[in-house]
Amino acid sequence: VTPVINGQVLTFNSLVPTASKLVLNLRLIASATLGGGKFVNNARLIQQDNNNVLAVAQATVEVVPDAVFDCSDIIGRVFDDLNGDGYYQPGEPGLPGVRLATVNGELITTDDQGRYHVPCAAIPDAAIGSNFLLKLDTRTLPLGYQVTTENPRDVRVTRGKATELNFGAAKHREVKIDVTGKAFVPESTALTSTWANGVTRLCKILGKTSSDLSLVYHQKGETGELAQSRLDGLEVTIRQACDPKHSLKIKTQVAEGK
Repeated sequence: VTPVINGQVLTFNSLVPTASKLVLNLRLIASATLGGGKFVNNARLIQQDNNNVLAVAQATVEVVPDAVFDCSDIIGRVFDDLNGDGYYQPGEPGLPGVRLATVNGELITTDDQGRYHVPCAAIPDAAIGSNFLLKLDTRTLPLGYQVTTENPRDVRVTRGKATELNFGAAKHREVKIDVTGKAFVPESTALTSTWANGVTRLCKILGKTSSDLSLVYHQKGETGELAQSRLDGLEVTIRQACDPKHSLKIKTQVAEGK
């Protein structure tokens, strides 16, 4: 029997009880915008001519998210960031055996090509989406490697769509250079021609892999003010000569000469 529908009121005309019984089976569907969880449907059978309630019924329905339409998968890789720019480039190899962790305590380990997959990582808000947070366990990186991307990483996810989330790490090297007044023009902060040419060669070396540079100026007779000025000037010269995309970290120190 097809009822007359008026909002939440269904009117069945000309129903005839059988053996003093009347059985109504309602077949319902869930709206596409409905979230997951348990929902309670309540029904009352009312006699139309006198509004008497003849019967009541209740049914609980659990809506289970569908992996295709509701879940958001996370895919990605942990890669060897050869140029240290924090972005995956074709040809940069993956790092196997690196562990990742979700805020819920789920642990994921990369495969032999550095890839990983988090199935149904989240069920985002149907209207505006949600954020998903993932952290790389730096203790599981190969010896000498440091992360070159944000860690942890936060990404926006949408229902039914896969989101790519990569982590970069590069082999880290610390380079130390000891400098004395012989590297500078006497009573000046300008570098000698030999040291000026050496800065260019230094930048090429530092650009091969992620590096931190430590500059130590050994003071021998000159004033502390001149020593510090020379050291500051050398740092500026190196930063200007080297490629800025490598985000070179430089530490400076003035030490008494021996």
